Amino acid sequence: MSQRQSKHAIIVGGSLGGLMMGLALSRSGCTVTILERADSSLRNGAFIR
Repeated sequence: MSQRQSKHAIIVGGSLGGLMMGLALSRSGCTVTILERADSSLRNGAFIR
């Protein structure tokens, strides 16, 4: 009986590069966690149109 090892990647930074790396790793079978730091100011989405 063979056990399949679960691979997990933690990516620090949710920039375009971090998101693309997460997507590529996810598609190759890894479990991915992406961490992004945000300040305490309120964001209202005013710049998303």
